[in-house]
Amino acid sequence: MRDFCLWLMALLLLAAMPVCAQQGVAVRGTVHDATGAAVAGATVVLKDAAGGVRQTTTGVDGSFAAEMKAAGRVTVTVEAAGFEPATESAEAVAGRAVEIPAMTLRVATAREQVNAATEEQLAGQQVKAEEKQRVLGVLPNFYVAYDPHAVALSPRLKYKMAVRSAVDPMRFVMAGVRAGIDQTHDTPSEWGQDAAGYGQRYGAAMGGTVAEVLLERAVLPSIFHQDPRFFYKATGTKMERLGYALRCSVTQKSDKGQWQPAYSNLIGGVSGGLATAAFYPAGDTDWGPYAAESAGIIVGALAVRNVLQEFVFSHVTTRHRRNAAGN
Repeated sequence: MRDFCLWLMALLLLAAMPVCAQQGVAVRGTVHDATGAAVAGATVVLKDAAGGVRQTTTGVDGSFAAEMKAAGRVTVTVEAAGFEPATESAEAVAGRAVEIPAMTLRVATAREQVNAATEEQLAGQQVKAEEKQRVLGVLPNFYVAYDPHAVALSPRLKYKMAVRSAVDPMRFVMAGVRAGIDQTHDTPSEWGQDAAGYGQRYGAAMGGTVAEVLLERAVLPSIFHQDPRFFYKATGTKMERLGYALRCSVTQKSDKGQWQPAYSNLIGGVSGGLATAAFYPAGDTDWGPYAAESAGIIVGALAVRNVLQEFVFSHVTTRHRRNAAGN
């Protein structure tokens, strides 16, 4: 009988040992923000020394509680929307409740999600700014890029900009002035000097202007993949800037940013002049010498215009503040 009692006690002890070994560890804690307000609904992940993982959420008062299987170091990580994650740890002893130090969540650092705009969008924004550029606030000066990082124009933007330039109100005024001068000099004489004659001269001047702008600023630049704008230098000595302005009368930047012969400006200028001549009565013009002479005049005109853009117009052109910065 005594042996039986001893065996029974031994069995009871053996049965009790796993229970003690497997006794859980209660972990509790609270979560609040930097102001001390409770953070409800935060996700709490607990990991014990044996690799066990528990997940729970905080209550309305910011508290949480979980039962871990193994004693030892317990790591608690808390995450909540709008806050930076926080981690805390404590030593857990079997059979005892572990109180995690109060955890404070800080507001997540604002991270601006920049949706990279396409080059087309960036170029469109630049064109909008350039279309506000006017010498003395009156004369259009759209085809100057004051932004050193100006994005290349797509064919669509080249045509859009050319149309906008061709129908600018000042174009109509300038066509009227030209028609008035021709009317005064009775040129061409076939049209006479009455109202009808002035109307023909005005139509020819305006039609020629539109043809020149479209050919030089849109059609040819799209064909040759060149940028129709003058790129303002601003930096360097006066002689360096002068040399740059003169070189730009025979060179032109490609859509890829490389300098090339100014095919668009030169061929566009000559073809624009020929198109303008087509609006006037046919004469005995020798088109070969006329084209050659026009090319020389265009190079000279471009040189003068570029020098003025670099040294004069840049100071009297109203333009977008962002483009003007530092100039």
